[in-house]
Amino acid sequence: MVKPPLRALALVLSLFLALPLAACVFGGISAQQDADLRAVYARMKANDIAGVEAAFDPQFKKPSLGQGLQFMQGMIPPQEPKVRLLKGVSQPGPNGSTDYGATYEFDYPSTAVLAQIEMRQDKAGKKTITVLQMRQDRVGIADQYGFSLTGKKYYQYIFLFLMALSPAFGLWGLIHLWRAPDIKWKFLWAFAMCIGFMDLTMDWNDGNVFLNVANVHILWITAKHIGPLSPWMLSTSIPLASIAFLLGYRGQRMPRPWDGPDKDGSDKTD
Repeated sequence: MVKPPLRALALVLSLFLALPLAACVFGGISAQQDADLRAVYARMKANDIAGVEAAFDPQFKKPSLGQGLQFMQGMIPPQEPKVRLLKGVSQPGPNGSTDYGATYEFDYPSTAVLAQIEMRQDKAGKKTITVLQMRQDRVGIADQYGFSLTGKKYYQYIFLFLMALSPAFGLWGLIHLWRAPDIKWKFLWAFAMCIGFMDLTMDWNDGNVFLNVANVHILWITAKHIGPLSPWMLSTSIPLASIAFLLGYRGQRMPRPWDGPDKDGSDKTD
């Protein structure tokens, strides 16, 4: 039977792991919004510069808008691209309007065009363009920033192993804590064990590592991916309270491989 503290810990862990998934789903664009945004790119590809400029929200029009649109139109090859929606966001705007936008990757045989397109739909249903930015990059650029276990340096796999050790020691310490009958203030011990100290972060894309000694982690590890064109940042920490408890506690508990004989000369492993 799972004890109430362990059940509560399992619930906290489940919620912690579910937050990134919820963030990915909430605020996505609808199929109609996606079609609206792609239509802007189609007009640019068709060289309808005047039409795109006229569709801009007057609030976001700049004197150099036409020149900028002409420059971006020159980036678009004549072939039909493979299109990928990298990220889409929809949110309430001012005066009852809706702001929505997306980042797309248009892959052509020799180049890719990354387009950030944003629009606003007012409460009357009128749609205007608020942001249009494009740049060229290599084909399949978004794949470079995805999380993959292939083609990495050897020390990146070592870092993943270290990441696994941190929650393993943390959970091991918690299990021993709740099985220990002679420990007071278990809640405070459990709180300390759920915190990892220091911060070792790896840029998963290039393998660079950064150390921050003045930082703490709740639940020992984190993984952040700010956007589709940013690298995964993996962080681990040291569960000091769990390690201290596992090394120092010698009460009624399960034997550990490194334990010596008791004071009376008996061996706990017997």
